[in-house]
Amino acid sequence: EVSAGDKVSMALTNAGEVYVWGSGDTGLLGYEPKYGSDQDEDESYESEEEESVDMKAILEDGEARFPLKIRFFKQGVKKISCGSEHALAISMDSVVYSWGVNSFGQLGIGKTSDPIKTPVEVIGLEDHKIIQVAAGEEHSVLLSTEGQILTFGGTAKGKLGFGKSYAEVQLQPRPIIFSGDEKFCFISCGPENTLAISVEESSKSGFLYTWGAGFNGILGHGNREDCFHPKRCDFLGFRSIQFVKAKSGQYQTIAMDEKGVLWGCGRAEYVGMPDLSRPNHVFTTLSVINTMTKYQIQDFD
Repeated sequence: EVSAGDKVSMALTNAGEVYVWGSGDTGLLGYEPKYGSDQDEDESYESEEEESVDMKAILEDGEARFPLKIRFFKQGVKKISCGSEHALAISMDSVVYSWGVNSFGQLGIGKTSDPIKTPVEVIGLEDHKIIQVAAGEEHSVLLSTEGQILTFGGTAKGKLGFGKSYAEVQLQPRPIIFSGDEKFCFISCGPENTLAISVEESSKSGFLYTWGAGFNGILGHGNREDCFHPKRCDFLGFRSIQFVKAKSGQYQTIAMDEKGVLWGCGRAEYVGMPDLSRPNHVFTTLSVINTMTKYQIQDFD
């Protein structure tokens, strides 16, 4: 599994090890480097050899020039997500951790703070077992085994899904309450929006819901307005399509249905639409991409 933020890239190995490389100025390297022999011994290292390898990876300005193992996770990790300037991880024993920038409470530790450079446990999850995590620019999203969505962090433009008049920040995970009995199997974050796929008839696919910032038409609701509650994308013929994955960038959203067909909305030149005059605020099949190969698309990011 791989994930990337504004200035950092992250990878999870099949052995549960997390590697990160890039800028360390927001704390995303997962620990605070110590330079020089006069510093206290770093207890995260099991040997001088391990410490030597990491010191060679880090430049004097705190940047990792090649993959650096986050040694905090002794028990291993099974899921990661790297947002713009913060990250989330689920350990093998199902504890959710966060680190990085916390200006809007996106680390879920009950307060805002300066960047936190070593992983800390997200609070308020005693009654929830989390199986997926997603980090945006100023917010975070979790998915539980019960198919429930929990969000926290900055609330601007409705990206947490709690309504227009909600407080400016949510400092720990809070479940989104739906009017029906919706359960979900997938979550994802754009910089200022959130996406989720519902569970339909015990399958691994379902209907696509989006909410948050609607600029460039990236929510696929038929307009460019912000949405402050989760809303199902059912514009015209799109309402019956079953999806397995969806991702948003700053200017576009791409979704893949159960047949491996890609759909997109947002700025046409970034979505992959050859006809730039077509409406960009509803999902359209990406015919050029879908027909350029004889192989069925399995995944994307």
